[in-house]
Amino acid sequence: MDIPELGISGDIRMQSIAPAHGPCGPAVDGETLKLNWDLYWVNAIPDSQASVNLKINGTTLAFQGSGYHDKNWAAFNFIAYLNQWYWGHGRAGSLSVVWFYHLDTANEVVASAYIAQDNKIIHSACSGVTVRPFGEGVEYPLPDNYNATIAGYEINIDAGSLGNYTFTATANRSIVDPAGYDRWIGILEGGLVGGESYSGPALWEQMGPSVVV
Repeated sequence: MDIPELGISGDIRMQSIAPAHGPCGPAVDGETLKLNWDLYWVNAIPDSQASVNLKINGTTLAFQGSGYHDKNWAAFNFIAYLNQWYWGHGRAGSLSVVWFYHLDTANEVVASAYIAQDNKIIHSACSGVTVRPFGEGVEYPLPDNYNATIAGYEINIDAGSLGNYTFTATANRSIVDPAGYDRWIGILEGGLVGGESYSGPALWEQMGPSVVV
Protein backbone atom coordinates (compact mmCIF):
# COMPACT_ATOMS: atom_id res chain seq x y z
CA MET A 1 0.00 0.00 0.00
CA ASP A 2 0.99 3.59 -0.66
CA ILE A 3 -1.29 6.15 1.00
CA PRO A 4 0.79 9.30 1.44
CA GLU A 5 -2.13 11.41 2.65
CA LEU A 6 -2.36 9.09 5.69
CA GLY A 7 1.36 8.51 6.02
CA ILE A 8 1.02 4.77 5.37
CA SER A 9 3.15 2.58 3.11
CA GLY A 10 4.22 -1.06 2.99
CA ASP A 11 2.57 -4.41 2.41
CA ILE A 12 0.53 -7.21 3.97
CA ARG A 13 1.17 -10.69 2.59
CA MET A 14 -0.82 -13.87 3.17
CA GLN A 15 0.27 -17.35 2.07
CA SER A 16 -2.81 -19.56 2.23
CA ILE A 17 -2.56 -22.84 4.16
CA ALA A 18 -6.25 -23.83 3.82
CA PRO A 19 -8.37 -24.15 0.65
CA ALA A 20 -11.13 -21.65 -0.13
CA HIS A 21 -14.75 -22.53 0.59
CA GLY A 22 -18.34 -21.35 0.42
CA PRO A 23 -21.03 -21.79 3.07
CA CYS A 24 -21.70 -25.44 2.25
CA GLY A 25 -18.56 -26.84 0.66
CA PRO A 26 -15.27 -26.27 -1.17
CA ALA A 27 -14.98 -23.34 -3.59
CA VAL A 28 -15.60 -25.16 -6.87
CA ASP A 29 -17.63 -24.30 -9.96
CA GLY A 30 -21.32 -24.30 -9.13
CA GLU A 31 -20.87 -24.13 -5.35
CA THR A 32 -23.54 -21.97 -3.72
CA LEU A 33 -22.48 -18.75 -2.03
CA LYS A 34 -25.85 -18.35 -0.29
CA LEU A 35 -25.61 -18.69 3.47
CA ASN A 36 -29.18 -17.51 4.03
CA TRP A 37 -31.91 -16.13 1.80
CA ASP A 38 -30.68 -12.61 2.58
CA LEU A 39 -26.94 -13.18 2.95
CA TYR A 40 -24.07 -14.46 0.78
CA TRP A 41 -20.59 -15.49 1.89
CA VAL A 42 -17.33 -16.73 0.37
CA ASN A 43 -14.07 -17.45 2.18
CA ALA A 44 -11.06 -17.00 -0.09
CA ILE A 45 -8.38 -17.46 2.60
CA PRO A 46 -9.65 -19.43 5.62
CA ASP A 47 -6.16 -19.49 7.15
CA SER A 48 -2.71 -18.31 6.15
CA GLN A 49 0.80 -17.48 7.25
CA ALA A 50 0.67 -13.70 7.26
CA SER A 51 3.32 -10.99 7.46
CA VAL A 52 2.79 -7.27 7.96
CA ASN A 53 5.44 -4.71 7.06
CA LEU A 54 4.18 -1.14 7.27
CA LYS A 55 5.47 2.33 7.90
CA ILE A 56 3.00 4.64 9.61
CA ASN A 57 4.11 8.25 9.77
CA GLY A 58 7.71 7.07 9.67
CA THR A 59 7.33 4.40 12.37
CA THR A 60 7.82 0.76 11.35
CA LEU A 61 5.13 -1.77 12.24
CA ALA A 62 6.15 -5.35 11.43
CA PHE A 63 4.90 -8.69 12.70
CA GLN A 64 3.90 -12.19 11.59
CA GLY A 65 0.94 -14.39 12.49
CA SER A 66 -2.14 -16.11 11.14
CA GLY A 67 -4.11 -14.34 8.42
CA TYR A 68 -7.65 -14.60 7.07
CA HIS A 69 -9.76 -13.00 4.33
CA ASP A 70 -13.44 -13.56 3.55
CA LYS A 71 -16.38 -11.57 2.20
CA ASN A 72 -20.09 -11.47 2.93
CA TRP A 73 -22.69 -9.31 1.25
CA ALA A 74 -26.39 -8.77 0.67
CA ALA A 75 -28.61 -6.99 -1.82
CA PHE A 76 -30.15 -4.91 0.96
CA ASN A 77 -29.76 -4.15 4.68
CA PHE A 78 -30.22 -7.58 6.29
CA ILE A 79 -30.11 -6.27 9.88
CA ALA A 80 -33.92 -6.06 10.04
CA TYR A 81 -34.09 -9.86 9.69
CA LEU A 82 -31.17 -10.73 12.00
CA ASN A 83 -31.51 -11.78 15.61
CA GLN A 84 -27.84 -12.64 16.20
CA TRP A 85 -24.91 -14.38 14.58
CA TYR A 86 -21.69 -15.92 15.86
CA TRP A 87 -18.83 -16.08 13.37
CA GLY A 88 -15.18 -16.82 13.89
CA HIS A 89 -12.01 -18.53 12.81
CA GLY A 90 -8.93 -19.92 14.47
CA ARG A 91 -6.13 -22.41 14.47
CA ALA A 92 -5.91 -25.34 16.89
CA GLY A 93 -2.57 -27.00 16.32
CA SER A 94 -2.52 -27.83 12.60
CA LEU A 95 -6.33 -27.56 12.30
CA SER A 96 -7.77 -24.48 10.59
CA VAL A 97 -11.34 -23.89 11.79
CA VAL A 98 -14.11 -21.51 10.63
CA TRP A 99 -17.66 -21.27 11.94
CA PHE A 100 -20.73 -19.18 11.14
CA TYR A 101 -23.96 -19.55 13.12
CA HIS A 102 -26.87 -17.32 12.07
CA LEU A 103 -30.17 -16.92 13.95
CA ASP A 104 -32.89 -14.83 12.31
CA THR A 105 -35.81 -12.97 13.88
CA ALA A 106 -38.01 -16.07 13.46
CA ASN A 107 -35.40 -18.05 15.45
CA GLU A 108 -34.51 -20.09 12.37
CA VAL A 109 -30.88 -21.22 12.27
CA VAL A 110 -28.49 -21.55 9.36
CA ALA A 111 -24.93 -22.52 10.10
CA SER A 112 -21.65 -23.38 8.43
CA ALA A 113 -18.54 -25.21 9.64
CA TYR A 114 -15.13 -25.77 8.09
CA ILE A 115 -12.06 -27.71 9.18
CA ALA A 116 -8.84 -28.06 7.17
CA GLN A 117 -5.45 -29.61 7.86
CA ASP A 118 -2.23 -29.70 5.81
CA ASN A 119 -3.88 -27.54 3.12
CA LYS A 120 -6.69 -30.09 2.66
CA ILE A 121 -10.33 -29.77 3.65
CA ILE A 122 -11.43 -32.26 6.30
CA HIS A 123 -14.99 -30.99 6.57
CA SER A 124 -17.00 -28.19 4.95
CA ALA A 125 -20.79 -28.13 5.27
CA CYS A 126 -23.78 -25.98 6.18
CA SER A 127 -25.13 -28.48 8.72
CA GLY A 128 -24.05 -30.36 11.82
CA VAL A 129 -22.67 -27.43 13.79
CA THR A 130 -23.82 -25.70 16.97
CA VAL A 131 -22.25 -22.60 18.51
CA ARG A 132 -23.11 -21.35 21.99
CA PRO A 133 -21.82 -18.38 23.99
CA PHE A 134 -20.75 -19.03 27.57
CA GLY A 135 -19.97 -16.95 30.63
CA GLU A 136 -21.54 -15.96 33.92
CA GLY A 137 -25.23 -15.23 33.40
CA VAL A 138 -25.08 -15.94 29.66
CA GLU A 139 -28.13 -17.59 28.09
CA TYR A 140 -29.03 -18.68 24.56
CA PRO A 141 -30.31 -17.01 22.55
CA LEU A 142 -29.01 -13.80 24.04
CA PRO A 143 -31.91 -11.48 24.92
CA ASP A 144 -32.11 -7.85 23.87
CA ASN A 145 -30.09 -5.55 26.10
CA TYR A 146 -28.38 -8.43 27.89
CA ASN A 147 -25.74 -7.40 30.44
CA ALA A 148 -23.95 -10.72 30.98
CA THR A 149 -20.27 -10.93 30.09
CA ILE A 150 -19.50 -13.38 27.30
CA ALA A 151 -16.31 -15.29 28.06
CA GLY A 152 -16.23 -17.23 24.80
CA TYR A 153 -18.01 -19.77 22.62
CA GLU A 154 -18.36 -23.54 22.42
CA ILE A 155 -18.26 -24.87 18.85
CA ASN A 156 -19.39 -28.45 18.18
CA ILE A 157 -19.03 -29.88 14.68
CA ASP A 158 -20.45 -33.20 13.48
CA ALA A 159 -18.17 -34.21 10.59
CA GLY A 160 -20.13 -37.38 9.83
CA SER A 161 -17.97 -40.46 9.30
CA LEU A 162 -14.90 -38.41 10.26
CA GLY A 163 -16.19 -37.97 13.80
CA ASN A 164 -17.18 -35.12 16.07
CA TYR A 165 -14.98 -32.13 16.75
CA THR A 166 -15.37 -29.76 19.67
CA PHE A 167 -13.61 -26.44 20.23
CA THR A 168 -13.66 -23.74 22.88
CA ALA A 169 -12.94 -20.14 21.90
CA THR A 170 -11.90 -18.25 25.04
CA ALA A 171 -11.56 -14.47 24.86
CA ASN A 172 -8.41 -12.63 25.88
CA ARG A 173 -9.82 -9.22 25.06
CA SER A 174 -12.59 -7.42 23.21
CA ILE A 175 -11.24 -5.34 20.35
CA VAL A 176 -14.42 -3.55 19.23
CA ASP A 177 -17.85 -3.24 20.84
CA PRO A 178 -20.32 -0.78 19.32
CA ALA A 179 -23.99 -1.31 20.20
CA GLY A 180 -25.13 -4.78 19.16
CA TYR A 181 -21.72 -5.87 17.91
CA ASP A 182 -18.59 -7.27 19.52
CA ARG A 183 -15.33 -8.78 18.32
CA TRP A 184 -12.74 -10.67 20.35
CA ILE A 185 -9.28 -12.15 20.04
CA GLY A 186 -8.31 -15.17 22.09
CA ILE A 187 -7.42 -18.84 22.06
CA LEU A 188 -9.11 -21.73 20.26
CA GLU A 189 -8.69 -25.11 21.96
CA GLY A 190 -9.98 -28.52 20.93
CA GLY A 191 -9.93 -31.18 18.27
CA LEU A 192 -11.46 -34.55 17.49
CA VAL A 193 -13.54 -35.86 20.38
CA GLY A 194 -11.60 -38.67 22.03
CA GLY A 195 -8.33 -37.46 20.55
CA GLU A 196 -5.72 -34.90 21.49
CA SER A 197 -6.60 -31.29 22.18
CA TYR A 198 -4.69 -28.52 20.43
CA SER A 199 -4.68 -24.74 20.72
CA GLY A 200 -3.84 -21.62 18.77
CA PRO A 201 -4.88 -18.03 17.99
CA ALA A 202 -8.44 -17.10 17.06
CA LEU A 203 -10.67 -14.14 16.28
CA TRP A 204 -14.46 -14.08 16.38
CA GLU A 205 -17.45 -11.79 16.47
CA GLN A 206 -21.05 -11.55 17.52
CA MET A 207 -23.58 -9.40 15.70
CA GLY A 208 -26.86 -8.77 17.49
CA PRO A 209 -29.15 -8.72 19.21
CA SER A 210 -30.25 -5.09 18.82
CA VAL A 211 -27.70 -3.98 16.24
CA VAL A 212 -27.57 -0.20 15.87
CA VAL A 213 -26.86 0.96 12.30
